[in-house]
Amino acid sequence: MSNIADKIERNQNLVSSINQPLAVVGLEKIGRKMAGKLLTPAVWAANYSVNGKTPDKIDVSLFGTGLLGGAAGPASIITGLVKAVVDDNVEHRLKQVRSSEKPEVRMSIKPTDAFSFSAPAINAMKIASMGGTAWQHKNGLWVYITAGKNLLVPNFKPQSFVKIYRPVWPLQPMGGGKFRMTAKK
Repeated sequence: MSNIADKIERNQNLVSSINQPLAVVGLEKIGRKMAGKLLTPAVWAANYSVNGKTPDKIDVSLFGTGLLGGAAGPASIITGLVKAVVDDNVEHRLKQVRSSEKPEVRMSIKPTDAFSFSAPAINAMKIASMGGTAWQHKNGLWVYITAGKNLLVPNFKPQSFVKIYRPVWPLQPMGGGKFRMTAKK
């Protein structure tokens, strides 16, 4: 039984992305069109209250596209399913990264995908140039660490990494709010 629970937890985004459109279509078929349109935001609210998890910009834009109807609806559902698979993979690897670090810093570690829409390694370099530490874990995921209210941490030494980007310490400003950075393998 725990094996099934593990699979559901590991694929939570995909399960949700499959069930929501089915529920929306079902509600619309029985004449509850407005309830169907409000289902996704209701699920987001539940996720936030239970897990503290909020939808990202792409999820919100896919929801908006789906509201347009017509060909945009199925396209946004398919795109959402692919995105859900990617999100589940990132979350699984993030759990591995966090478990390899000290308990007191685990929840401060985030995937570099959350930083901006650039490639993960590019985001890692941006983070380092802005004064933070970013690294690639042995599972391939690029991550970074924050403190307090999303302040970048310049001198963090991860327990397990393949490559690390961080600013030269002590910080050496280069102008424009950027710092000299270094890369190590």
